[in-house]
Amino acid sequence: MRGTLGAWAGTSALIAGLLGACLAPRAGLAQNAEGDQAYQNLVPLAGDSHQHAATFYMIARAAKQPPVPGFPNGLHENSAPGDAFDVLRNGGYDWMSLSSHDTNHPGYLANICVDTMSEKYQWWSKNMVPSGFPDATRPGQAVNPPANEALALSRLATSKTVEGVGGFLAFTGREFTTMNFAPSGVGSRQSGHKVVVIPGETQGMCAPSGVLVGDEYCTDEAQMYLWALAQPDPRPVIIQAHPGPASLVDFRPFHPKNAPGGLTDQLVQGIEIGSEFQDPQWEGAYDLALSLGYKVFPAYGSDDHYATYPGVDRSPHVGATVCWATSRTKRALVEAMQARRCYFSTSWKPELRFSARARGTATWLPMGSDISASGGLVDLRIHVRNDPRNANANPRLGNRFDSLDLVNDQGAALATCGLGAKPPFGARACSCTRSADGQDVCVLDADAVPLRFGAFYARVRMDSPDPAGCRSRTTPDLLPLCGVEVVSAPIFVNWPQQVARSPYRQCLLDPSHLPCGTPGCLPAAVDHDQDGWPDDCDVCPAVPDPGQADSNLDGIGDACGRDALPPPQVLGAG
Repeated sequence: MRGTLGAWAGTSALIAGLLGACLAPRAGLAQNAEGDQAYQNLVPLAGDSHQHAATFYMIARAAKQPPVPGFPNGLHENSAPGDAFDVLRNGGYDWMSLSSHDTNHPGYLANICVDTMSEKYQWWSKNMVPSGFPDATRPGQAVNPPANEALALSRLATSKTVEGVGGFLAFTGREFTTMNFAPSGVGSRQSGHKVVVIPGETQGMCAPSGVLVGDEYCTDEAQMYLWALAQPDPRPVIIQAHPGPASLVDFRPFHPKNAPGGLTDQLVQGIEIGSEFQDPQWEGAYDLALSLGYKVFPAYGSDDHYATYPGVDRSPHVGATVCWATSRTKRALVEAMQARRCYFSTSWKPELRFSARARGTATWLPMGSDISASGGLVDLRIHVRNDPRNANANPRLGNRFDSLDLVNDQGAALATCGLGAKPPFGARACSCTRSADGQDVCVLDADAVPLRFGAFYARVRMDSPDPAGCRSRTTPDLLPLCGVEVVSAPIFVNWPQQVARSPYRQCLLDPSHLPCGTPGCLPAAVDHDQDGWPDDCDVCPAVPDPGQADSNLDGIGDACGRDALPPPQVLGAG
């Protein structure tokens, strides 16, 4: 890709002056690039946050002594971890997180070996290398046990990482799947999966507490959250995986006792809205999370288990999460995710710059930012430029730009550019134009847009796509979704008002005062009713209730005097 959009826009303006009105939309992009200031020192990094491979033990045992216990018909994950990193790096991704399966299943089901008690380690030391898993020990570091496969996998990611221009950022990760596929205290949510992106080297998630026959094992999501909270900065990033349709989602407010599988945006930064196999059909769940007051970015996760199979495309051509980072480093990428400065793409890396500021202020802020606009008026700049690799000789194939939407957290398009639509809000620019070289451009420049409060994001669509280009298995039903090319992270306007009107309850896990459940165990400054639950995590902070009874699981305790009611339907769309 070329440099910043501002630099490209200047060249575009010159071409437009020479070649005439046919390039006017690009000239418009050049004339209204002030909002791009928010992206001047940022670089877009495209990656896959949910790629799978088997562990060292699983691959070795499948090769030497099949079948692997617990997997009589073959491995659930098929590629070796080092090969998976190499394939995605060579395919053109800037970064990748490799998810090992499943951190809540005990025994053989793909848990990671973390001590010498494990049958997995005993097999490895007998049949592979007596000294333990590769690179799990280093001279003078006896603290690193040779059995620790979690450490070995994270050091593999370190060895595959080259930071800087032209480099590749490799992360170790997990897919957390609950035993019964429905987190305790939470209604239906597709498989309860969470993807965990771990920035550095690790001795294992939730280990050594919770170790079961030598496995890495988190008893539930609450323990996983507490583990992530205890990690050094930058802390792990957690993404809600394949949430399913909004009609089936129940984003229950997290509580360590009543809803340990609930959602918390203190640690859950993203939500998948599409994968390698599914068009962006989970955008409705993304909208639902935003409408309930959770700050999340839209993510792509391939959820692919066959990275190294011949003839399979492992490149941004099939999709990516693109994050605007301050540099090509692992720390900067994780910080971009934590700032919700990431967007979803179904294709080769289009560049999306979505900027906003409160009317009357000077500073433009990028996607993922909070905008405090006392008058409810916001200036917007949305500039999107397609990657020329998304072109195709068939005008209905490829991944082209035909229309740009400004969408609210209810999923409603407040404005549409393209399709001959009249510019909304008195916008200075509102257009989408295809280019012969594939560098399609969409622009929305509007001042004093009335956005009272809520989350607002940009979406780019291709009209009338050819079904042959769709990825979903149920193509006819999902054809309209096939045309969604890019979905941005939101800007959050007057967000406290959004939270105040929603059933959002935030249990802030603070390492200095975690819930202890014993009266008087916490300082009165953080636990005013002295029941052992800090105010932020207390379902009834003004009334002592160590048991934290909450019959309807709405985040408001029974001790507060409310009658027990059925779970409020507002938590889900069904």
